Amino acid sequence: MKNRILFSRIGAAVILAFFLALAFGCAGMKKTGAEPASVTIAPASGVKGTAITISGEGFYPEEEIDIILTLGPGELIGLGTRTQDVVMSDATGSFTAESAIPVFAKPGRYVVEVEGSKGSLVETTLEVTSQ
Repeated sequence: MKNRILFSRIGAAVILAFFLALAFGCAGMKKTGAEPASVTIAPASGVKGTAITISGEGFYPEEEIDIILTLGPGELIGLGTRTQDVVMSDATGSFTAESAIPVFAKPGRYVVEVEGSKGSLVETTLEVTSQ
């Protein structure tokens, strides 16, 4: 009987320690900067070939950023690597990337998904105009 009570208390202590470690471990993963993350594309519209600047803030520090323009089903285009190989947020969770509206994009409003490797996710739009 004493062994059962002892094992029950040890088991409860182990479970409690696990949840405390999980809670304190996740507490260190909070983002810095604005909550929630935000993205701006400037200009927000233009003809194909127009240079654009994509800026974000409120992302996790030192997070790798993927910027994906969806032109249609299965037609995903990576943006932001015009002047750099990889887009990364800085120590404050901000980033800036240079790109251009793809020359084969048809006029319309398209979704741009900005996803960080540590879990940040923002959607915005980019409008391709005919003139």
